[in-house]
Amino acid sequence: MVCVPCIILPVLLAIYLKFIQPFIMRFVPEAWKVKLDAILYPTCPVKAPPPQKKKSEESNETSKVAQECACDSDDKKEN
Repeated sequence: MVCVPCIILPVLLAIYLKFIQPFIMRFVPEAWKVKLDAILYPTCPVKAPPPQKKKSEESNETSKVAQECACDSDDKKEN
């Protein structure tokens, strides 16, 4: 058998979070909300990875680098 608190407490918590907490949070100062949100809803400080470039953009950049290098070597030969 499941104990009564194991059934009642989650139900009461769900009712509180769904209906009572939003009503109470309307009257709480904004500074309190920021502090409470950090405690109640923690988030991971991990940053999103930079967007990956498409292969066509990568090939264009490598060809530009190759052209720049070729131009630099030609200038050195002329001097």
